[in-house]
Formats: sequence, structure tokens, C-alpha cells
Amino acid sequence: MHAVADGTVTFSGTIGSQRFVVVEHDDGLRSTYAYVSELRVIRGQRVAQGHVVALAGAGFHLTARLGDTYVDPALLFAGAVVRVALIDGVAPPMATRSGSQLAGVARSATSRPSAVPGILQSVGELTTSSLVRDLADGATAWANADCTTDAIGVGAVGGDRIAVQVGGLGSSSDDASIGGLDLVALGYEAENIVGFSYAGGCTPAGFDVDRTGDSSLADELTRSTYGPSDTYGDLYESAHRLADLIDEIAVTRPGVPVDIAAHSLGGVVTRLALEELARRHDGSVPVAVAVTIGSPHGGADLGTASTIANSSGAVASVVGTVMGDDGAQLRARSVEQVAEVGPDHLSPPATPPEGVRVVAIAGSTDLIVPAEAARWDGAVNSLVDTGVMSAGATHSNLPARNEVAREFALAVAGLAPRCVGLATVVRASVEAAAIDVIENTAGVLIGVATWVF
Repeated sequence: MHAVADGTVTFSGTIGSQRFVVVEHDDGLRSTYAYVSELRVIRGQRVAQGHVVALAGAGFHLTARLGDTYVDPALLFAGAVVRVALIDGVAPPMATRSGSQLAGVARSATSRPSAVPGILQSVGELTTSSLVRDLADGATAWANADCTTDAIGVGAVGGDRIAVQVGGLGSSSDDASIGGLDLVALGYEAENIVGFSYAGGCTPAGFDVDRTGDSSLADELTRSTYGPSDTYGDLYESAHRLADLIDEIAVTRPGVPVDIAAHSLGGVVTRLALEELARRHDGSVPVAVAVTIGSPHGGADLGTASTIANSSGAVASVVGTVMGDDGAQLRARSVEQVAEVGPDHLSPPATPPEGVRVVAIAGSTDLIVPAEAARWDGAVNSLVDTGVMSAGATHSNLPARNEVAREFALAVAGLAPRCVGLATVVRASVEAAAIDVIENTAGVLIGVATWVF
């Protein structure tokens, strides 16, 4: 889809499960490209007439507005002059944004002011209509989902099974939040739990796993340590290394089921590794169960914010100073790849390979990866009620929650996710919409410093 005229992108993202692009044109007209299959621009980007802003979906939609009045886009194609009489109480275009003090501060702090409005999103964009769509989508999914009540017991993991732990961005072989998921308590033998190393192979010991014997599976595999910077690399390369580890385990322990537990960015690496394994083995993947926890399958707002910040040296410098790593994490290729849009962002997730039970777990109040972004179309998606917690604690502590352990046990047992109340679904939908507004402000861009998994 092409921009109908010169303008600036004021919105590029998802509302509910749909993708939209909004362009504010120089004459005050706004064009909206709705229900598109792929976004090709980011907020704040300047586009010329004919610039590709999105790829059309099966039922795309184009609207045009002047102020709060919709006009027929066909009139614009025909070259008609659109005249709209504004009545009292209707603000002219841009009035709600021109008074933003935050925008003024940001513009004065950068040498490329055209990029900064892309970081900013007015609270006014949290409209009633978008909330209604979010609530409708959430309620529909809730009403049609199979679930398992807490009254149904699930025994410990039986038989000889192997568990592979995959940490997220900023993790290391010594520390990863995925270790909060107590796999030993779930029934796995400590000697059969291995941690994935972003440097290749597995870590010398599993994350937060106390070995009880003299040897373990890790001793029979390629091993390496890794640091946070190793998680900053290309996600496809990390996925290739994880696929190599799975293949090595399959050769070392033939016929033994292999399960994967992945947190945050590690879930995206797992997703890509499953695709790689399916290509290697003609669709037959040597993985029984794969569970992702708070993983940005639908893209991450903070990744998008990082991409935008990198377009402005001044903003990137400020954020890098706050983060204390000279902005290395901000410039990480893996972060750019999980952005919602941009030249390096990943394509929407493919349907999981056949034969693998894939479950994507989301936290209802996760600020870092909102529930909607943690969904994986084609997988079994479950929502955990995380209650009211600090934003960073919700995401980092998600693997350690008892509800997540229950979901993992249900996945291995082949049962449907836990039943959650409609109120939880509604709250997650509202919070996801609010988070999208909040995270796209310049002030919360600094929050990328807490994006350590």
C-alpha cells in the first residue's frame, strides 16, 4: 500500500490483533491503512507520496479524515477538493499534539526532530473504539477456549525426559530468569536439565539447578559459557545454535523426549529454532513440548523504541548513558529484530511445526511484553493473572510464578491451559492498550535499561 500524499507517520502498530498505519499529511488530512498484513514504516517517519507504508492484507481498508470528519478516499483519487466545516467543540487537526511539552523537550534534544514524534504517542490514541476491539477480541478468545480447572491434578513429569532452558536478552550462563521455573519440582531429573548457551552448545550447568550426581547430560554435550553481549547478536544465528544443541541431544540420547522452556527473547529464539529444525528434518522436529514465557512473538514496543532512538544520535546517547553499557543493548541486532516495524524486524511467526506441542504463556500485567504481544498464532496461548506488580518484576519473575509452573505441567501432560476469569482477560486487554501508549513516550524509552531477562 502506498502513501496517498506526502506526510508523517503518526501511528504504526497493532490494535487488538490487527495492524494499522496512520499518516498525517501536510494539509491536515489523515489517511489510515487498516487490516494490513505487514508494516513497512515506523512512527515519526517522513514519507513521500507513493512510499510503501504497508503490505495489503486480504481485506485491507483505507480511510481519510479531516479533523473528526471522514471523507470518501475515492474523492481524493479523483482530484476533488474536500471542504469540511468544523463546528464548535471540534478541535482542528494536530491540536491535541501540538501542545505536548514532552514533544517540545524531545525535539530540542535531538538533531533529527522528525524522528522524535515517532517515539511519542498521545494518550488520546487510547480511544474507546480501540478498547472495544481489544475487549471484543479477548472476550471472544476466552469464550471459545478450552481450559483445565485447578481441581484437576497433574502428576510429576514421568519417564525419562530432557529439559532445555533458554534465557532471554541480557542473561548469562550464570544468571537467567528462566531458572525461576523449578523443573526439578515438576519431575525432571537435575542431570537431564541443560541450559542453552548463546555462544553455542549448552551451559556447564542448568540455570538454578543443583546436580545430585557425578555426571549429567551436559557433560556429554558441547559446552560453553556466555555473557549478556552474546544475547545481542542475530536471532537467526542464535536459533541455529539452539537447533544444533537439540540435534546433538537427539544423537546423544536417541528416542528420549526433549522439552524446551524459554523466557522472553529466548522464546523467539526457540520459535526460529523450531522452524530451522523443521527445515533440516523435513518437518519432523525432535522436540516434544516447547513453552515460551512472556516472549515478544508479536514484536516489542521497547524494541521499536530502540529502533527509533537509533535513528537519532542524541537520543541514543542519552539512553546509552542511562543504561551504563554505552548503549550496546540499545544497538543490539536482536533488539532491532523484535521491533514491531523497521528494516530488520522479524516476519510474523509461522505456525508451529506439526508434532510439537507449543504453548505461549503471557502475563496479564507484563509491561515489557504485553499479553497480546506474547501470543503465537497457531500455538496454545494461555494467560496468567499476574496481578498488580512493578513492571520489571512482572516480566522477570514470570517464570518463577506457580501459575506458570502449572501451565508447563499441563503442556507436558497434553492438557488445555488453566481456566482464567473473563475479568483477567478484560484487564489484560485494557492494560495492553495502555502499555502501548505509555511505552511509546520518550520518557519510558529509558525503561529499555530494565529490559534484562
